[in-house]
Amino acid sequence: MLLAALGLGACSTPPAPAPVEPPPLTIIEQEPEPVLPPGVTISPPQTGDATIAFQQSRTGERTFPNNQIGASLIFTSNLRMPKLEAAEISADGFQLRMRFRNAVKEPLLVSMVCSFEGEAPARQIIRSVKFPVNTFRDITMDLTGDPEQKISIRASAVPASSPAP
Repeated sequence: MLLAALGLGACSTPPAPAPVEPPPLTIIEQEPEPVLPPGVTISPPQTGDATIAFQQSRTGERTFPNNQIGASLIFTSNLRMPKLEAAEISADGFQLRMRFRNAVKEPLLVSMVCSFEGEAPARQIIRSVKFPVNTFRDITMDLTGDPEQKISIRASAVPASSPAP
């Protein structure tokens, strides 16, 4: 009888396991893509010596005025601008070259406005450029007009987790 009870127990079907609930959905915030107008390029994030020459610089190239552009600069304390130059690219045009460096210990989203002094609206507007921690980026803008005219550059940055400036 004991054998019969054991035999019956071995033949019984175990209860079905409880259904497993799927893990909750995780929504990953997509990083905004930089908004770049025509004639603007941005380098990938770089690390190292931010005082090295711009990649576009050429020996004997005419820069204005001797790498000391008359510029009005307004930018937030979490950005640094270790380099700025303008180079002639045609009879009536020049390329503005700027290097911005993330000066804080968190990723930043940077927006920038560039115009000739007293001119409205702005010549170039750039939005949502990501600067990872400890990086710099080169930004070039092809502009028409007198490269010796005073240029206004305004850059603002917010932590990358905040809404874009």
